[in-house]
Amino acid sequence: MKKRLLLFSLISLIAAVLLVFQGCKKDEESINQPPNCKISSPISAQEITKGETVTISAVATDTDGVISEVQFYVDDVKVGTVANSPYYYEWNTSNENIGNHILKTTCFDNDNSSASDQIDVVVIEEAITITDTRDGQKYIIVEIGDQTWFANNLNYETGDSWWYNNSESNGEIYGRLYTWDTAQIACPEGWRLPSDDDWKILEIQLGMSEIAANEESWRGTIEGDKMKSLSGWNNDGNGTNSSGFNGLPGGFYGLNYNSIGDIAGWWTSTEKSNSAAWERGLEYNSSQVFRFDPPKTFRLSVRCIKN
Repeated sequence: MKKRLLLFSLISLIAAVLLVFQGCKKDEESINQPPNCKISSPISAQEITKGETVTISAVATDTDGVISEVQFYVDDVKVGTVANSPYYYEWNTSNENIGNHILKTTCFDNDNSSASDQIDVVVIEEAITITDTRDGQKYIIVEIGDQTWFANNLNYETGDSWWYNNSESNGEIYGRLYTWDTAQIACPEGWRLPSDDDWKILEIQLGMSEIAANEESWRGTIEGDKMKSLSGWNNDGNGTNSSGFNGLPGGFYGLNYNSIGDIAGWWTSTEKSNSAAWERGLEYNSSQVFRFDPPKTFRLSVRCIKN
């Protein structure tokens, strides 16, 4: 009899423990998990020219439910709400002040739980442009030290110049590729192809030592990052563009088209030999600046400098 009572008590205890465990498990399952919320673009510290319309994009997911809405804020002022994916807001900066601004997104799930993400961006003065009177194309210009540069690759059609893969859409972004002889005469009136020394002045202005500037191959430390654009580079190879140079990876042509998205290469006006000339290059996986002497028959990008 005592054994039966003991067995009954043991079974009762196990049952009670299981009930408690199941209750705890249900309580855990009933706790709502907050959603995931992340601003995917623009990126933190990005410079935005006043007057631009910028797409603020958010990635919102929920592991135990669905996203009900995503709210967008500029400097703590709600500017938009989106209920369905894709989650984005078109921010017109025409009336924004020059300087830093905070962009924030708040994502809500179906249980009204929320999560937020925010970044700082910088609105800068409207870009100064010039118009090439030969074909009407506009180019942004930037002053770096005592020099004035194009902040776009040249896209003027002349002899021995091509779009990468003969694609006009590539030309709209990266400009044209030129042989060295053609590059000498490609810039518009009042502008010229920069010399090897012009490039050295730029590099030293950005922090490179004079000794390093006179070397070949990869030189400097982070001057390349200062020259690279904020976007457009493969494999997270974007730069800070703190110089305003806005270097884009237009690739090149040697025996065929190569490395768009990975490499930028620009002619200088300075010969290395009868068959080769100096160039400057940037690459997605380096923060330095490349100085090399390819054959003059190669096709590279052109940046113009003011006379």
